[in-house]
Amino acid sequence: MRRSHPHLVRRGLKLALVLLFSTIFLFVALFARTKRRPPHSSKPRILWGPIPIAGTQYYSRTCQSLGYQSNTLMYGRYVISKAEDFDYYPETLFPYMSKLPFFWLFYPYLCFLWALPKYEIHFHNFDGGLLRGTPLEYWEIRFRHLAGAKDVLYPYGGDVLRLDLTPGLLFKHALLTDYPHFGKIQPIVERHVDHYLKFADFIYVSVDSVDYLPYWNFILMQLSAIDTDAVNPAKMKTGELRQRYRDKKIVFHAPNHRHIKGTGMLITACEELRAEGRDDFELVIYERQPNDAVLQGIHDSDIVADSFIHGVYGMFAIEGMALGKPVMCYLRPDLYELYSHYSWAKECPVVNTPLNRIKENLVWLLDHTNERERIGLAGRHFVEQHHSIDAMGKIYDAIIRKVWYGTNELDLIRNQTDARAGKLEQSSRGSHATASHRL
Repeated sequence: MRRSHPHLVRRGLKLALVLLFSTIFLFVALFARTKRRPPHSSKPRILWGPIPIAGTQYYSRTCQSLGYQSNTLMYGRYVISKAEDFDYYPETLFPYMSKLPFFWLFYPYLCFLWALPKYEIHFHNFDGGLLRGTPLEYWEIRFRHLAGAKDVLYPYGGDVLRLDLTPGLLFKHALLTDYPHFGKIQPIVERHVDHYLKFADFIYVSVDSVDYLPYWNFILMQLSAIDTDAVNPAKMKTGELRQRYRDKKIVFHAPNHRHIKGTGMLITACEELRAEGRDDFELVIYERQPNDAVLQGIHDSDIVADSFIHGVYGMFAIEGMALGKPVMCYLRPDLYELYSHYSWAKECPVVNTPLNRIKENLVWLLDHTNERERIGLAGRHFVEQHHSIDAMGKIYDAIIRKVWYGTNELDLIRNQTDARAGKLEQSSRGSHATASHRL
């Protein structure tokens, strides 16, 4: 008798799982649709995940502050996050089954089955939803629609990034250096993007995602939120880093990807300053550290050095501003122009620092204590105005209400943002509007 090949066994097992769960999902979706609460009877329940992007916990917390039931379900977590940052993991939802040897094969199906009747709106990235990586990943959104639920898509970066659309060889080379495999997964990225552009109920974008998507429903310069009450310089104590470099100014840098962040150029600029005899500062670099350690490092520092190639500011810059530190970061001119007209770019007080100005801007900040303090205070105010849970809550509430109720609060936010940008444009003619363009 011929022995079965292992790969045929695995293929047969996968096919059986697909057929089994497809049938179950169909019946559960139809049942959930009959039991789904009418849109105007109560607030929709929100689910985030499963990619454990830093800051997702703040998005969910923002929705919770508005009275929504909002939860996160993540497939794993990164080193910078704590387990308690997120609400659910497959292992916590199914603790006994997680001990089985083939749990990795079927936990996406179990998570989707668990979530389908519980939540009305699923926020996720273009990498996919709960069935990502399974044969049913392109059917997930259809099952959810059949159940009367909605999908809101928001890109985080690599999930939509296409090398043929990348504006600038410097960033493209840095990207491929940090992610050498990225060229090979481009067909997968394109297929995901095409699929979700077709089926998503709502798409909102920020930073450089506009380079890679043909359309969107809403745009802001940066849609990240942070708990400004918890991340507050008044509530933090001096840490070991400040004690170690008591007599020096600390330049703090925490790259997750060295080439994309321009870490090498920052190191070179600092080495050149030391060669010129300058020894009043210390460059401190944290990598693969928990977020609590990074926040303490920011608090102990004098200058935060973020990113010098990508052309956008992200969560690290927001944390730096929230803690009242001047932040060096490159803002790409065309994105700055776009978000000056349709968002709050002109209010953003980051010190605009392309690669060829790292050394110059660093010297200026080191030499001007009063300017460092002024820019730090402006950054704290900026984050409170635009990235706090309260500020971002208004935007997320408007998105949810648009998707679930069909209301038009987003139009009001757009009009207010456009009007504010217009006033800043008029007031800044002939002068520099913010600290970011002082240099």
